[in-house]
Amino acid sequence: MRCIYLSVDGLHPEIQTFRERNDPLWRLIEPHITLVFPFDSAISDEELIEHVETKVVSTSSFRASLCPQPTIDSGYIYFSILLGDSQITALHDRLYEGLMAKYLQARPYVPHLTVGRGNGVQAKLMAVEASTISASKVFSINKIWIERIGASGESEAIKTIWLK
Repeated sequence: MRCIYLSVDGLHPEIQTFRERNDPLWRLIEPHITLVFPFDSAISDEELIEHVETKVVSTSSFRASLCPQPTIDSGYIYFSILLGDSQITALHDRLYEGLMAKYLQARPYVPHLTVGRGNGVQAKLMAVEASTISASKVFSINKIWIERIGASGESEAIKTIWLK
């Protein structure tokens, strides 16, 4: 399986500390915003890299921020993106054109940063705790990762693409 995501630079350490306590993937993948959800495909890495580079060639790095209150959805606790939402959605839409069109999922795309996973009451308690994070939720977006997801969920970088 492969995935494409935005790297989040300058995220306040308090948010990463929360992830360490509440996100089972925190050791496997850095804080990120998914652009293309995990997919299996016969597309070669080289074709995928060329596709992504072509779609993001004119994209400059930008600032983004998290909404102040977290959301719970299907056991995931995440912060939606406030500042930068339109740029991230535009990248998502461009990456799913052409070569990747058949992998577009039917659900609406909500740019977000996942900070935890839980069920029922546990998820609600995590969301309440996440809402108390008062640290700055502003950060930079300046690179895109194309990754391979290993059998144990580990992330293996295929290519890092720096934005202008």
